[in-house]
Amino acid sequence: DRPVAVKMLRDECRLDERAKKALVEEARTVAELRHPSIVEIHAVEQDERGLYLVFERLDGRTLDELIAERKRLPLGEAKRVLGAVCAALAYAHARDVVHRDLKPGNVMLTREGGVKVLDFGISSRTARAGKAAAAAQSMVGTPHYMAPEQEHGFVRKENDIFALGAVLYEMLAGERPDKGRRVCGLGPALDALIDRALEPDPDKRIPSAAEFWDRLDAIPTGDSRPTAKAG
Repeated sequence: DRPVAVKMLRDECRLDERAKKALVEEARTVAELRHPSIVEIHAVEQDERGLYLVFERLDGRTLDELIAERKRLPLGEAKRVLGAVCAALAYAHARDVVHRDLKPGNVMLTREGGVKVLDFGISSRTARAGKAAAAAQSMVGTPHYMAPEQEHGFVRKENDIFALGAVLYEMLAGERPDKGRRVCGLGPALDALIDRALEPDPDKRIPSAAEFWDRLDAIPTGDSRPTAKAG
């Protein structure tokens, strides 16, 4: 007796039984996440046609739709959105869950003013082994937001920090960071934050979502929108 959204993963039907069982267990692990900025999974079901994830139904629009409409967002608005995203990632990372596909299309802005991170359904658990990376069976992610190590199948929490940097850049510049451009007009602290988040070496990247947010939150908001220039 409540509205829901159902996502069917048809391609997973082609997996062997062992891989399919692992996927179901992973989906159920993600379904246990309970955070105000993570879309809730009510149930994980499967039949001969595939695996079904039953989500809470959200009313709003995604961050990529907002960027397409507004192009560049003020830093204050970017901070409001990413504050919630960072809190969601910090919560998930503390439970050894890595999103692996964070992007504007997976951030929902609800009509009530909330922020929800979507698609933790393709997340992966990573071992509690300091900085040791867990090797994934296959590459998961979206180009432009995907950390370099993901191309080699490595899953670690720093994957999501790289994506945070790419999302922040796009919110402020109105373009993806692969264009060889830099945000200017907000001082060196923002440039340093983005550069450190997009560091190719994950061991040199900002180590946590909490630290990313602390650095971002410390940057004065100001009233002007940023500009972008080549270089």
